[in-house]
This record gives sequence, C-alpha cells and structure tokens, in this order.
Amino acid sequence: MASNMIPPPPAMDCTGDVAGNWEFFVSSWTDYENATELCEKTMKIRIATFRSILGRDANRTLQHIQFHPPDKRKA
Repeated sequence: MASNMIPPPPAMDCTGDVAGNWEFFVSSWTDYENATELCEKTMKIRIATFRSILGRDANRTLQHIQFHPPDKRKA
C-alpha cells in the first residue's frame, strides 16, 4: 500500500486520561511509522512529521519541557 494512502494517527488528546491517551498515541504513531516506512527516513524528517501529527495542545506542552542530556556519571 502506498504510504500516502495510510492516514496518520489522530492528534494526541490532552484531556481526560492523558497517560492512557499518550500510550494510545505512541502505539498509533509507531504503527504509522512502520506502515509508511517513515522509520527509514532521517531523524529530522521523523521529528517534523511527529510534531505535525502530535497536535496543537501537545505541541504547546512539548515546547515547555526542558530536556537535559543524561548525566553520564550516574549509572
């Protein structure tokens, strides 16, 4: 099946059971990446696609999360 025939997962639902909604979104996203062979693309393309599908509310939350590299001294 052509990758453009496979619909992307619905945007992340940031209401109600957010943890359960996140698990459902991640599962749907993984299936989408595999079915469309997006997982074979560069990380830059994968991240841009992920963010565009993630949805407005979840993207706003993502913008406020500060990611730090792991402390390699703790292992």
